[in-house]
Amino acid sequence: MIPLLDRSPDTLDRWQFPVRHIFETKRFEAARKHVSHRTHGRCEIATDSRKGFHYGLSAAPLKRTGIVLLSTDSECEWDSVNRLPDVSPLSLHVSLSGSYDVEWRQAKTSVVAGNALFLGQGSRVVKHHARGQSEQILVLFDIKSFERVLADEFDVRLDRALQFEPMHALEISSHPFLFDYLRLVIRDFFCKTPMGAHPVLKSQNENLLLSLLLRVVPHNYSRHLDVVGAAVPVHVKRAERFLVDNFDRDLTLEEVVRSAGTSVRTLQYSFRDFRGTTPMRFLKELRLNAARDLIHRMSDGVHSLGNIAAKAGYPDLCKFSRDYKERFGEPPSTTRKRLALLRD
Repeated sequence: MIPLLDRSPDTLDRWQFPVRHIFETKRFEAARKHVSHRTHGRCEIATDSRKGFHYGLSAAPLKRTGIVLLSTDSECEWDSVNRLPDVSPLSLHVSLSGSYDVEWRQAKTSVVAGNALFLGQGSRVVKHHARGQSEQILVLFDIKSFERVLADEFDVRLDRALQFEPMHALEISSHPFLFDYLRLVIRDFFCKTPMGAHPVLKSQNENLLLSLLLRVVPHNYSRHLDVVGAAVPVHVKRAERFLVDNFDRDLTLEEVVRSAGTSVRTLQYSFRDFRGTTPMRFLKELRLNAARDLIHRMSDGVHSLGNIAAKAGYPDLCKFSRDYKERFGEPPSTTRKRLALLRD
């Protein structure tokens, strides 16, 4: 039995169920079908709710992660059901009010307002028993999404399958950034003009949420993340590899961004934070260093400076000379003459 955590009412004041898209019924079959449909068959009311009504609000603001808001006005039982054959379902249950019991195989626990429970092992059915009026947020994941973030965002080599603890309790007030971020994503989805509805933002929002959970929920790769610390993000490494391989081409920032698999803003900020420069300045530095190396290797006078500049990705000789002098304190022609004198 996982112990109950203290209620933290201050952190719950900022959570409010949106009033739009509320489904409300006292008919058990209608409620069952609605919740099953909205959760893509992964959540199902298990007992007749004629004692009260059960309604669900569905949100899908992320790419593959589903977010569902559930509420009961009296005692009710319901199941989380895995109906997807190739997906190992994981879930985060955030309790905003009331309390409920959770049972998975032989493990049992109780969750009260101000707490969250991460169920970290896929199973066919997880049973829930709400003990009265309750509101909670159910976030549904699949294990492949977590593994993708581990590999792509944290640059962790997966030599075995990712495994979380079967149940892990979290106190909302102990992880304010994680839960405030989740709250903002939900709030944005239910506004009139949601910003997170854009496909690019959906993907980025999902990656951040999964990354935060990988940091706070124990799993068999947790120590790798502690070692990574402030390691350079993988999208910066992708961009750098692309620039190194293609510095002699006429590149645009859009091509670099596509190679990194992120947004312009994210790539710009990441280069600033981890490299102290911008992607295009990084490219410029690559070209100038390559040009200086070519001048050293081709100082016999056979190759023209225009040819060397073109090989370094500079089709404009004037611009090349100007940038070269700014970087090395002398024109490329002076470097070449000096090297020729030394050679003689």
